[in-house]
Amino acid sequence: MAETPADIINDFIRAGNAATANDWMKKMRAEIEPEFFQMFMRGQVVSSALAVVALMAELERLAPERAKAIALRLNEAWEDGEQVHTLLNHWMAEWLFGRQVGFTDQEMLLLEVDRLGAAPGRDGGL
Repeated sequence: MAETPADIINDFIRAGNAATANDWMKKMRAEIEPEFFQMFMRGQVVSSALAVVALMAELERLAPERAKAIALRLNEAWEDGEQVHTLLNHWMAEWLFGRQVGFTDQEMLLLEVDRLGAAPGRDGGL
């Protein structure tokens, strides 16, 4: 039972990371009856939607600028597709070492600089 933010992060990061495995869907379908599989997947989507809406709404209320930056970063990852897997794998490794996960200030800054084409170390920039 997830009672703390750390519990929720742990549950979602492990489930998300497991789902990035190439054979995850094939294994799930083989192990679960089709009707139950559909119910399971629907439950995952609903649970994820609830979490995202609750957290983004609260973040927007408490820190609107940060919420906007996170929303843009999430959208970028979703549109790219591969970033979702990369981020989940990276965050899983960080989480296992007891480090902060998510879009840290440092990561957000580096991504913004990179988006502008002036990442540190390039052409003697920043």
